[in-house]
Amino acid sequence: TQAVQAGLQDIVALDAALEVAKTLGISAKALEPAEATLARAVAAACIREAADAGDEQALSQVLAAARECGADATTVAAGQAHLRRLAAQRGLVAAQDLVAS
Repeated sequence: TQAVQAGLQDIVALDAALEVAKTLGISAKALEPAEATLARAVAAACIREAADAGDEQALSQVLAAARECGADATTVAAGQAHLRRLAAQRGLVAAQDLVAS
């Protein structure tokens, strides 16, 4: 979607700007807020990607990393809700398979 593409473009632009700033000799301390913002944006994008793919294991791992880097609580909560839905679907399929056998 358009919003996802815009988000990815923002991530790429911020990453490029940070690289330029580093080559210009901007101190790591001055870049810390932007680095943290980049980490949170990447975490949010990874959550969306894993959720869209329906990959429980990847989503679980990405959520753990997102919490560590201070990702947006709303994004993490949405990812956790999606993870619960995936687990419930898996359980339903297992129950249906059991009944069918």
